[in-house]
Amino acid sequence: RTMNASELYINSLIQNNGGVLQLESGEFEAARDAFRKALDTLTFAITTMKTPIECRALTQWSNNAPVINNVSCSSETQMTFVYRRALLMVPGEEHDLAVESQQHSIDDSDFSAESSAILYNMALTHHLMGLATNRSDVLERALKFYEISNNIRQNKDDKDLDILDLAIANNVGQAQHEFCNYGTARECFDLLTRRLQLFNTYGMICLLAQCDCEGFVLNAMLEQPTMAAAA
Repeated sequence: RTMNASELYINSLIQNNGGVLQLESGEFEAARDAFRKALDTLTFAITTMKTPIECRALTQWSNNAPVINNVSCSSETQMTFVYRRALLMVPGEEHDLAVESQQHSIDDSDFSAESSAILYNMALTHHLMGLATNRSDVLERALKFYEISNNIRQNKDDKDLDILDLAIANNVGQAQHEFCNYGTARECFDLLTRRLQLFNTYGMICLLAQCDCEGFVLNAMLEQPTMAAAA
């Protein structure tokens, strides 16, 4: 029997969450494949949808993926922080209302939250793969996926403050620092600083784990290397 759109949708969540578990275990290639399948399945669900899909997903942050030196490999003098948490997606009816403020609610007619979450997960996977293998081409693909995920986020009219915005600004800055594009990295970290200030203003800093908050602040305060240090 061919799955209907709602079943395909749930299947895409399962595939995404399987990828997150593999990412947490350091199985980057398997995670990448799972996120690709999740995105394809979600796309098919959307294109075949005839009635609104019930039990829409809510997102929550995973545990940290393994540390890849937790630093930029291109600089021996400056440590940089990679936000290594991925996004799990759970059906709304299973959502714990006690943690509602830490998760997204999703409109019936809009799949941008799911799409941007999976694309962010894909970006993070390539980011960690690129650092682990020292492959610039993989890191370049990470930047592309971060860009697409961010564009989807920024195009929403009702976009709220979200940890995902911090994660993308931080990780794009870290990747640019890895490429020694220090000016571009500084722009990303300045954006991260402004978003952190908003989180603080609205009392949302408590949503961040202490280690993650410290890592964001580390990058926000990072000074651009001198020519001598860069050389």
